[in-house]
Amino acid sequence: MAINTVVHNPKGSITKDFNRVHEYSLFLTKEEDKTAIARTLEENKTPRKMRRWGENSLRSERRLSFYPIYVKNEKISRIGVVPPDDFSPTGRNVNIETGEIEIWPIDQDGIERRWNFGLDSIQDNLQRITIQKIDNTLDLFLTHELTVPKTVWSGGDFDAGNYGNTLLINILGSKLFDFPKSINLVKRCIYISTINVKGAIVVDYFGGSGTTAHATIELNKEDNCNRKYILVEMGSHFNTVLKPRISKVVYSESWKDGKPTNRNTGISHCFKYLRLESYEDTLNNLRFEENTTRDKILEQNDSLRQDYMLHYMLDVETRGSNSLLNIDAFADPINYTLKIKKPATDQQVTCRVDLVETFN
Repeated sequence: MAINTVVHNPKGSITKDFNRVHEYSLFLTKEEDKTAIARTLEENKTPRKMRRWGENSLRSERRLSFYPIYVKNEKISRIGVVPPDDFSPTGRNVNIETGEIEIWPIDQDGIERRWNFGLDSIQDNLQRITIQKIDNTLDLFLTHELTVPKTVWSGGDFDAGNYGNTLLINILGSKLFDFPKSINLVKRCIYISTINVKGAIVVDYFGGSGTTAHATIELNKEDNCNRKYILVEMGSHFNTVLKPRISKVVYSESWKDGKPTNRNTGISHCFKYLRLESYEDTLNNLRFEENTTRDKILEQNDSLRQDYMLHYMLDVETRGSNSLLNIDAFADPINYTLKIKKPATDQQVTCRVDLVETFN
């Protein structure tokens, strides 16, 4: 288990004694799984040489990391192969007939060293490598380091004001939800937890404004993965915030005052939503067989009534209740109905239930 501190509100929220600027992210992983939390790329303020130096840096200590990297027009054109042990290049840079330049991991003293990456991993790290000319000689440097995430996350990207509240207002056109999280924070949590998981499913039991779905959609576009998301939400803002947000970010990735600023950034995307029957709806749909004496007793004692329902819901007395999906319901599964209570009101309405979808 790991607990990270996230600085999500740099301006602070005044409490009794302190100005709170942080929240926490909690990661639970299997003890033996060393790849559950992925490493991330962080930019080097000063790129470091890709050629190793110091201890364990010699060619003889890992021969598979001694090979040429070909450069043409200041770009890496291809990766060479490991030469025989008795072969030594003429220098750090070697011009060849193709117009390319071979760059070898040889230091300023002519000592044959090795690259940070072997032939088995160099292709996966090319985006981290830059070419620089030092003293009229081309050399390779690493612009980013693959690092384990730190326990404190801070910086503008995690600001819930700019990348949570303001972002959501621009998508919806007005303020309809309080305290949405920074989408960059959620993206980072999802990324480091799922990048090594094929076909990952991201589940959010408190869907809120839909940041989890939005973050998953953006990540899939960025790294071409196929994560899926499941959100659960019982608030009335589902219809005014969560569902419209997903629909909009699928149509366009950028919004201002509720209007898309670029209509050419949409994606092909399908999501479906289900309304689950609540426990109260189940009780409200129970129909008992006629028994005047029992019904009067139950009406006079509400707690006894609920206890009776709990114990006898599946008894023969309630086999005619719609909420129990009795055999009669399947005579017309498309037009099966239940009485439900409207969210945030006491009004009961009759609602059609798709039994085919339910059982699928």
